[in-house]
Amino acid sequence: MLANVSIYEQRLARFFDRTLKQLREIQAERREHERREKIAAAQILEMHKSREIPYDPAQDGFVFSTAEIQTYIQRRDRLVEAYSGPECPLAAAS
Repeated sequence: MLANVSIYEQRLARFFDRTLKQLREIQAERREHERREKIAAAQILEMHKSREIPYDPAQDGFVFSTAEIQTYIQRRDRLVEAYSGPECPLAAAS
């Protein structure tokens, strides 16, 4: 009886490990998809702003609000500015 419990415990542990691995893969795919969608939404929003045309991200199937996209753009622009100077850690690697 104890041997059977041990076998079942091992099976459950392997099943849990496989399930956890699948969950992490799905989460990574979702994060990558969200990153790409934010980049696309930001480009479209900036195009609309330059043309002074109102933009609703939902019209293009985006789930982000305009405020979320603007926050992404501001952060992206600050990062570009931060890494464009001579003390840029990326410049030393190039």
